[in-house]
Amino acid sequence: MFGAATATLLVAACSSAPQPTPSPSAAGRSSSIDGPTTRPASSTSRPPLGTATEPVAPRFPKTEVGADAFAREYLAVLNGAYEVGDIGTLEQYSTPECSRCDGWLNYFGEMQANQQHAVGTFIVVRNITTALTGPDQATAVARITVPEAKIVDQSGRTVHVRKAEGNLTATLFLRYDRQWRVVGSRVE
Repeated sequence: MFGAATATLLVAACSSAPQPTPSPSAAGRSSSIDGPTTRPASSTSRPPLGTATEPVAPRFPKTEVGADAFAREYLAVLNGAYEVGDIGTLEQYSTPECSRCDGWLNYFGEMQANQQHAVGTFIVVRNITTALTGPDQATAVARITVPEAKIVDQSGRTVHVRKAEGNLTATLFLRYDRQWRVVGSRVE
């Protein structure tokens, strides 16, 4: 589903959300992570991969390191929802301001309702750089790859094939209000 239509939705989404600009003094943080790449055989009764069961707030302090860890977990939870077909705790990670985030919740919710999941990963995160951009704001820039994947129903029948899109940059705009949340995004 990433496809051209999805990329268009990602690029257009959250354009009305605040677009903080990194401060010149923000040092940034960069390192690589890998998202889950296969669907576990017994995942039909488990929450999505990367989905934590404890509350989000205490695990991610109001620091650059906390914002970075939050952004990484958000992307891992997106991958898990796609691969398992269960949105789990995904909505805890964003606000209604982020229309793209709501779009993913709706899309993954439809997959869940239709008992579908992906064979293949949603995105592969090559690296993330996170910087504080204000007292309660941060920006996480993720270099991602969108690989080919397919959506299957509970019997394993393919219902959709998503073509690979290659390398993109996903920018997540984060705000801290008792916990980090995604308030906007841009994909280029």
